[in-house]
Amino acid sequence: MNAGLLFGIAVIFFLLLFAVAVLLILKKISEMTNIQNETIFRVKEELQNEARLGSKQMLDERKQVLEVVNKANLMMQKESERISTQFTDVQKGIGEMKGLAGEVGSLKKILSNVKRRGILGETQLENILSDVLSPSQYKKDVAIKENSRENVEFAIVLPGKDEEVLIAIDSKFPAEMYEQLLNAYSGGDKNEIKMHQDKFVKALKNEGKSISGKYINPPVTTDFAMMFLPFEGLYQEAITLGAAEMLQKEYSIVVAGPITMFAILNSFLIGFKTLEVDRKSSEVWRALNEVKTEFSKFDEALSKTAKHLDTATKSLNELRTTRTNQLARKLDAIEEVDDR
Repeated sequence: MNAGLLFGIAVIFFLLLFAVAVLLILKKISEMTNIQNETIFRVKEELQNEARLGSKQMLDERKQVLEVVNKANLMMQKESERISTQFTDVQKGIGEMKGLAGEVGSLKKILSNVKRRGILGETQLENILSDVLSPSQYKKDVAIKENSRENVEFAIVLPGKDEEVLIAIDSKFPAEMYEQLLNAYSGGDKNEIKMHQDKFVKALKNEGKSISGKYINPPVTTDFAMMFLPFEGLYQEAITLGAAEMLQKEYSIVVAGPITMFAILNSFLIGFKTLEVDRKSSEVWRALNEVKTEFSKFDEALSKTAKHLDTATKSLNELRTTRTNQLARKLDAIEEVDDR
């Protein structure tokens, strides 16, 4: 029987005992109230008798007694009302505990079904992935190997140089082994505990071996895969019993519970952002190289233009000097003719 269900039954049993005790107290209070009422009635009769006899002193004393009794009766009534209210609360609590016991029973039915257990783990894993990663950073129901019908539940998409690389993640929930282990812990028998610990580790080992054989396929995937355990209690047992370390060494399987999975995915997310920055840096560097190449071409063309300009300048200077000298000589010759 599930440990949670046993706890719920024990609480309900305790509440029922408490309710019975409250009923007995209420009965006792009712009896005391009746006795007090009888006492009050008797005192009233005595007062009336004393009044007839004219004993004023006795009348005053009886009145004082009557006041005390009335106060006590009022206090008893208030206490009775308080206990009645508490009893109503207890009844309400019993109803809630019955509902809780029903929910525990429903959960037990769900967890006793292998297919439903698988859906539970898969749904929780998908919720974690969608909370941390964008839709483009993971895939669902992925074929890892060609000509194989064994699709992994989820895969994280790592950006590669040429093609994307996948990290396969499969959820596992060995509920029966875990429940038996918890029951053994409750029993306290060391031999029983050791036996069920070994069974639990063996179950995880078989699951890890299966994941390794089906979903590790480099270069399509990384050289490791991940096993997701949907409850922290499962994960803690895997760590404590050394199953997680064994799976990593023997089958390259990384075991993660809900909290650990969140941490790992956030680490991946930081890596994705770093890769994005590197990719942007590469694009900027490529653009700078292109600018450098174009600038070299521009410098070469500018140099050629400068050379042409230099040649043209020299030609112009030569032309200016030669033509100027020739014109000067012509003018000198004309002046000599005029002088004659």
